[in-house]
Amino acid sequence: MRYGQILGLSPALMLRGLGQRLWAYRGVSSVALFVAALIMLSAQVHEILVVEAEEWREGSPMKDVARAFRLYMPMILLSLLPNYLWFLARELYRWRKMEITQPGVPILVICALPLIAILVQLGMLAMKDGTAFSGAITSLIVVIATVSFCLAVIIWRINWRFMRGSGWILVGATLALLFLLIREPHIWGLALVTLSLVALFAAMLATIATVASWAEDEAGVPLTVGLLALAVLFSAFDLNDNHFLRMVEAEVPEEPPVYERHPDATDVERRFLAWLECRPDYATTLKNGQKYRVILVAAQGGGLYAAYQSASFLAGIQDEYPDFARQIFAMSGVSGGSVGVSVFAALLHDNPPRVAGYSGCTDTLPILRSARHFQDAVDDVLQQDYLAAVGAALLFPDLLARCWPQPIVSADRATALERAFEGHYARAVPDGTGLTRDVLTRWNWRGDTPMLLLNTTDVSTGSRMLISSPLPDFPHKRMATYRQLSDCYGGGACEAPSLSTAMLLSARFPVVTPAGSIALPSCNRDTS
Repeated sequence: MRYGQILGLSPALMLRGLGQRLWAYRGVSSVALFVAALIMLSAQVHEILVVEAEEWREGSPMKDVARAFRLYMPMILLSLLPNYLWFLARELYRWRKMEITQPGVPILVICALPLIAILVQLGMLAMKDGTAFSGAITSLIVVIATVSFCLAVIIWRINWRFMRGSGWILVGATLALLFLLIREPHIWGLALVTLSLVALFAAMLATIATVASWAEDEAGVPLTVGLLALAVLFSAFDLNDNHFLRMVEAEVPEEPPVYERHPDATDVERRFLAWLECRPDYATTLKNGQKYRVILVAAQGGGLYAAYQSASFLAGIQDEYPDFARQIFAMSGVSGGSVGVSVFAALLHDNPPRVAGYSGCTDTLPILRSARHFQDAVDDVLQQDYLAAVGAALLFPDLLARCWPQPIVSADRATALERAFEGHYARAVPDGTGLTRDVLTRWNWRGDTPMLLLNTTDVSTGSRMLISSPLPDFPHKRMATYRQLSDCYGGGACEAPSLSTAMLLSARFPVVTPAGSIALPSCNRDTS
């Protein structure tokens, strides 16, 4: 059809033709529009772009291969995405037996919307008043646009000359990559950044949607609607809830000695008095007529920002004053604050901060730590892209698990996030067990690791709950404890969450991390 004929058409006929084309290529069009809206409206994507620009400003990342890969891969994948979507649309035109209009310029523009959204977001960030790295963002825009144009020309020529009619090969390769992403999402989360995963997810979803739309039109069966209806039905009846808390074997916590001089003392007070008498300088301080300093830490929420700030603050004091941890009786946290105090407590467990002349209830030999030992470890653990880990599991295995009528526990995205924390912690502290140890026995009044009070909420009742405390109950019954609900008393063993599970249960966020389910175990009591 010539341009003169197009201009001669009425607006109604032109809109009708555009609507038919959008319906025929609804797979790639819907994915492109969804990803573009996600990039434009998501605050997380905005923050990721700020981090990318800051990384770009720091200089040439080619000296570090891993850093270069994580920096350039999102740009490469986002540059490839419009070509991939357009290729799928063109191959759909070849597969279809019924006559449809070629994709044309409208579908090509829609396929390019995700890349355009990235460039617009970066441009808005560069023009924002007070931005210290607008020059770096401008150079990043130029590089992305240049790379995208060059890749578009090269791939267009390759597709046109060598890949005509080879769409099934590309679909097969894409589905094979999807299988790998489903198998080990937390590993992909460690290797790639979030924008790379969004681009891969768009490619996978576009492939499935394109094949589904082709099959729907050829067979006349609404496969997509049926699949979505099943997913809603399974979720409505809670048939595929796979968000169970991971449990590890744990011994029932040892009870502190009973103080006859305090017969009315609560369980918290007995533990505090036992802990206090194990402080190496407590008796000397009292003998000199001085007051002994006891520290209680409360860390508020605020995502990974709160997690890093609380852990970094505590680690900085610990590096400066090795006696600091010894004087902390308990640390309470919620949301990101729970993650921060838990990471600090895990580091204390794996790196006891002993000093020369130490003598208390423990038999550990004195160890002198170098400056910034704890601060460097906190940086290594918490300055990571954890959104990529949970995003990889959310977009791939956990999303597909919604379409299956039974729980697939291995697809839980919260578990992927926990394993990512454990992986980064293992890199920072080789052979460390601070995050993987159970929450009930990790505290002992004889040691220097503070008691953790990680707060969470029982969704069914709205009541507060302590997930990590060894306390069998809480004073005045103001909240429940995990040990109380699991009935772990006396001798023997029972099951309990690990520290990584407990801290992230306190920090779960709607949609990104789901509410966790607990099947309360019975305690195997030792009655001998």
